[in-house]
Amino acid sequence: MIMADVVPEWDSMLDYTALSDQGMRRTNNQDSHVEVLVSDEASWQERGHLFIVADGMGAHAAGELASEMATQSVSHQYYKYRDLSPAEALRKAIINSNAEIRRRGSENLEFHNMGTTISSLVLLPQGAIVGHVGDSRVYRLRDSILEQLTFDHSLVWEMRRSGQLPKDGSGDAAIPSNVITRSLGPHERVEVDLEGPFEIQVGDCFLLCSDGLNGPVSEDEFGPAMQYLDSAEAAQFLLDTANILGGPDNITATVIRVLDEEIATQPGQLGLSKTKKKNQSAGIHPGFLIAGFVGLLVGLIIYQALDDAVLGGGVALVGLVAVLLGFIFPSLNSQVQDTVIQQGQQLGGGPYTKRNCKIDKKLVDVIVNRCNELRKVSETTDLEVDWSTFDEYCLAGAEYKQAQSLEQAYVEYARAISFIMKGFRTMNQLGPSLSSD
Repeated sequence: MIMADVVPEWDSMLDYTALSDQGMRRTNNQDSHVEVLVSDEASWQERGHLFIVADGMGAHAAGELASEMATQSVSHQYYKYRDLSPAEALRKAIINSNAEIRRRGSENLEFHNMGTTISSLVLLPQGAIVGHVGDSRVYRLRDSILEQLTFDHSLVWEMRRSGQLPKDGSGDAAIPSNVITRSLGPHERVEVDLEGPFEIQVGDCFLLCSDGLNGPVSEDEFGPAMQYLDSAEAAQFLLDTANILGGPDNITATVIRVLDEEIATQPGQLGLSKTKKKNQSAGIHPGFLIAGFVGLLVGLIIYQALDDAVLGGGVALVGLVAVLLGFIFPSLNSQVQDTVIQQGQQLGGGPYTKRNCKIDKKLVDVIVNRCNELRKVSETTDLEVDWSTFDEYCLAGAEYKQAQSLEQAYVEYARAISFIMKGFRTMNQLGPSLSSD
């Protein structure tokens, strides 16, 4: 993880955690993530905070290399292109990263055709901007409504968009879910989706994740974790849930909650994203040109009338220099102008899905059943984990559930699951898989 020198105040304005896990079935972790918080107010105004998740693909260590190259390259280059708007800088950084990954893959047969997804989120005073390639995802939760801000570049989603599959997802089972249509690395050119800017409010919670999370775990479970747990608990609980449900892939989750008005989009700011570029209307400086041509003419007259090549040539040379300055001076003195994306103008088509993620009894019952299945492990194994603390969390959850305090019941059961899964990890045990749930 890369971080700039963080101003302490950001810690009270943003609650964020990024976690990555190998999963239950993979021998290595090909996911990568990066978080960059700018170190001063000027950088916040111009570039904002950047969060990235990438999911690598390729044999041996190729996928791991590709995802790491993407996160490192984009996080560096995005802040490098200060003359571009944030959206354009993000697009250019991702495109350049594609070229770097492709070049590296062509230099070594072991890395041939390696690739990676990338989903990036920039929080700015003007709103949140997303840059995206592949099927990793960016979500925003607000008032129990979970919105997917990215479009999956997968065969299933592309066929839905083209009308070859029903938009309600009823025909998805007939198509392999892991076939993606865009990634960084395999192809010379890549199309980058830009989304936003999306308004940011205090209380908004964002989630970036690889498909190792949204594959096994229902989106209905994302919202409650993001809303009722702090970022560290939410990220860990989501990873634990994915592993309990089989953990078929690497899992990465970055959870970001907005705590302060300083991060929120202020009235009138949404969409005011600027691109700096040199003024093209400065033209040729007329004063230098007039003086130059006069000098050339006088030099020619002196040469012809006085037959003095030295004096005439000297005057003509001064005139020639003046002409050249007439062309050069405007470019040296050109002003920087701002091209503005007008307020209300939106990039992309997101959000692409919306769902209400309020906690109900059905969801709490699902979590209770998982806790019961985990407790059975103590009856079939001799793992020396702290079952008493696990039972205390479950008992507290049961009491809250009995009192119809479903939100607090959910929190206690979630903490029970993460506590016991941590115990399994401490003992170098991956923990049980309840994928039949």
